[in-house]
Amino acid sequence: MSCCTTWHRVFAQDVREPFPLPLLDTLHWQWCIKCGTGHARSVCPQCTPAAPAAVREVIRKQGTVTTRRLFHTSGLMVYAAMQDGTLAWLYHEQDQLRREDGRAVLHGALDPQMHYWLCGHATLLGKDGQVITMVPEHAPERLRVDSTGARPLFDANARARYWTARGQLRRDGPWGPVYIGDVLEGQTHFWVGPRFGFGLYRAGDLSVAFLFDAERRGINDTVRLPPLRGHWVDARCVFTDTHCWLLVATQSAGQDGAPVCAAERAGYCRGHGPGRAIRWLLAGHAAGEGVAGSWLFAPTDEGIVRVEPQHGQLVQTRVFPDTEPYVDSGCHLFAGQQGMYVVDRQNIYVLTIA
Repeated sequence: MSCCTTWHRVFAQDVREPFPLPLLDTLHWQWCIKCGTGHARSVCPQCTPAAPAAVREVIRKQGTVTTRRLFHTSGLMVYAAMQDGTLAWLYHEQDQLRREDGRAVLHGALDPQMHYWLCGHATLLGKDGQVITMVPEHAPERLRVDSTGARPLFDANARARYWTARGQLRRDGPWGPVYIGDVLEGQTHFWVGPRFGFGLYRAGDLSVAFLFDAERRGINDTVRLPPLRGHWVDARCVFTDTHCWLLVATQSAGQDGAPVCAAERAGYCRGHGPGRAIRWLLAGHAAGEGVAGSWLFAPTDEGIVRVEPQHGQLVQTRVFPDTEPYVDSGCHLFAGQQGMYVVDRQNIYVLTIA
């Protein structure tokens, strides 16, 4: 008897509703009753995993910079996040979606419209107003959330999931969902860090920003932002325990803009910039900044640069030219205790600067 049963059979007996089958390309989906891994193979890839490819450690030096390769995949890096001081990631290789320990999460081709998050051991996939949570040895759980287009209004940190549903911002609690506060339904973008979150919505020409604690109820909507004129093309927010940086790509009358704002956890705006002097921050709308304290580090084709607030303005205060061989504007940066993690399409490097 096979160790797996079909996707349909499992969810016929489970009160939690699965994703619609076309969403996750699960035409021949099976569910392993031993380890809880979903797959579409004759044998479970988790119970009988393929040996992971050996990653030969490569250490290089360039001036003041030492770089060490931490991870390599022949496939594609999908998502990475710094959680509780440890870098976690998700990659796609040989038609499987895998976590940083090699554990198979899902089998099938990548969906370009799918969104991904990590929450501890849980892997989360979202699309079209639905987010599915995949946890080892547990059945998948579906969550319906508000969305803008195909993007679910959802985020997660190492401890909990956060989402909006019918105009309410909610998070996981010990006994079920916890209400945080009211937001504008279907139009509120928000992000969450290790200690607090930041949200943003527009009502006409008015942009409203708010902060919320990651573990308490209530919303602080007294945050004052610089004007955000024009159509929003992209927006994101990066966090430390005490600060957050909002980066918004806008377009107005054929002109691109990149307003940037730094705020403290208490709600004070530390500085902002129109994006001209630091326009590379949102070049291509795909850069991946890292933060440490009140500093923002951004990858550019000339190397890593540092930005910080000074007298209410955001100023580029330092350039690290020796990092140029190891980064470009498409990389993602994560500041950690070992150094600066650089994540590109197939590799993870750790950079230390003497």
